[in-house]
Amino acid sequence: MKRLQQISTAFPSDVILSKLVENVYQFVTAVVPISSMLLTFYDRDTKKIYDIFAIDHGKRLEGLHEQPVIAQQSDRPCWWHVTQEQQSTLLIPAIQQEPESVQQYEELLKGTWGDQSSAESFLLLPMKMFTRVVGSLSLASMCPDAFSAEDILALETMVQQITVGIENAKLYDRANQSVKKARQREESLAAMNSALLAISSVLNLTELLHKFVETSAKLVQAGLCTFFQLTPDREELVAQAIYDSTGKWKDATQTGSREKHDDLIEMIRLPFHNSLLAEMVEAGSFFYLDTMMLEELAQASGEGGAIFLRETHSHKMLMIPVRYQTEIVGILAVHTPWQDRVFRPEEVSTLLAISSQAASAIRNAQLFEQIRDANAELKRMDKLKDEFIVTASHELRTPLSAISGYASLLKRQSSRITPQQVLRYGTKISGATQQLIDLVANMTEAAKMGAIDKKLELQVGPVQLLAAAEIASTMLSINIEQKIIMHIDPQLWVTCDALPLRQVITNLLDNAAKYSPPTGQIVITASETTLSQLPEGQVDYSKLVNGEDPEVVLVRVRDEGDGIPLEDQEKIFEKFVRASRSLTTPVRGSGLGLYICRRYIEAMGGKLWLEMSVPGEGSIFSFYLPRMEAPPIES
Repeated sequence: MKRLQQISTAFPSDVILSKLVENVYQFVTAVVPISSMLLTFYDRDTKKIYDIFAIDHGKRLEGLHEQPVIAQQSDRPCWWHVTQEQQSTLLIPAIQQEPESVQQYEELLKGTWGDQSSAESFLLLPMKMFTRVVGSLSLASMCPDAFSAEDILALETMVQQITVGIENAKLYDRANQSVKKARQREESLAAMNSALLAISSVLNLTELLHKFVETSAKLVQAGLCTFFQLTPDREELVAQAIYDSTGKWKDATQTGSREKHDDLIEMIRLPFHNSLLAEMVEAGSFFYLDTMMLEELAQASGEGGAIFLRETHSHKMLMIPVRYQTEIVGILAVHTPWQDRVFRPEEVSTLLAISSQAASAIRNAQLFEQIRDANAELKRMDKLKDEFIVTASHELRTPLSAISGYASLLKRQSSRITPQQVLRYGTKISGATQQLIDLVANMTEAAKMGAIDKKLELQVGPVQLLAAAEIASTMLSINIEQKIIMHIDPQLWVTCDALPLRQVITNLLDNAAKYSPPTGQIVITASETTLSQLPEGQVDYSKLVNGEDPEVVLVRVRDEGDGIPLEDQEKIFEKFVRASRSLTTPVRGSGLGLYICRRYIEAMGGKLWLEMSVPGEGSIFSFYLPRMEAPPIES
């Protein structure tokens, strides 16, 4: 009776489950000499059995309360029969003398709390809550007949009382968990809302994509997050932004400038058309790539994509298609290196919401950039129009004035003019007429070329460089005073269109003559080299793939003129731009020559640039074209 009276004071109205369980153990050990104890719960909602506390021969199993051993009904048929069906106390007072009981109840004697088949006494007490059993208390003792009738009555009374307390504690825990989840959800929504506002408020596309991957990674605590944009032809996915929480991948791709860094990132390309990615994008709103899929994708990718997929050490990668309405914009790849992580449903939902908002923000930023570029192009065209009007009116007025003036002289002096004067006036009129013809021809040619990205129609074939240069020099030497010197090997042949090549050389020689003193020299040289040996900035690296290094012919035209100011050195290749911006300069021209030359050279597979310009000493213009062997001489 004394023990029964102690029960009410041994278990105060505590709602902390761990404290209640500890009190149970302390009370039991005070009542009977037990060696082992196991406390098991059954949850009707999940239909699972949980072992939450265990003592094995006096040794406590730590961590069970936080991470209990979980079992299904099918895993514990004996436990289920005793607790849920019979709902009665089970006592084996002398285990060693009842081998048939040991065999029958082996499941109860073994498991989370070790092997108790060597004990002398065993007692299982169902934990009843009204008509249902919510768990059990299993006890084992090394003493035979350890559990007397009085002890069992005290233990049953204790179990009845603590069952209510444990149920209340479980409800308290669930309420706490619900509050905790609600708070976490609230914090997650606040973080997501902040991320959405940050993404939506940015109109710079590059900055937007970097914010997108950074906020996505931080919201789900992922190690690496990458946004791949789908190319317009839907052939590839190109990396546009990477966020790496460790900094290792960032350090590996970091360069001296942001532009080069972004260029390196864009080398990461994954195949999309007819790939497993295209199939899986159509199948659902998100999917995972496992190790085998990642290796398959790496083998189908180029060098940059393969290095990324292998060097980031991903075991499982979450892929979220980013859609604008029904159109695929790209894919957000989220993972943590070296981990086989599956994201929780709420984390995936967060990423889906972020991606949906990002898709609209990306489209808005793209439209903004298109409008900005269109406005810039309109301003540029408006400026070109003004420059064209000023240049054309001035350049047309000069020869027209000459023609009009000398024609008037011929008309007024027709009765007394000498043959020598007629020849002189006629020569002046002819020269002014040729200036008009050249000016109109250049404007017409520039108009036919159209936009920068318009492909020019050319008749490409083998051309002897020396022959083209000699023809250009002969045509020009009639009208210039400078001496033209050529150092060109007759064995140098190039692949191009002969007529545009002669026009390019003529324009370069004519420019050199216009800006050089009459006594100066113009030197044109040519040499064979390879693409990789050209000056930095003039190499087309896309032609150096697979270890190839094409042979080219490098042509230089050097003059002894005044040189070109530094601020004008890149502008001179634009339309209507000349080295000297003064309209009073005696040098005539439309400002279209170098623009036409560069367009022709690039259309024939080469490049044209200003190699050097020194004030007061002269300039060197250079270009290269693909070299070819001399064709066989026909018999």
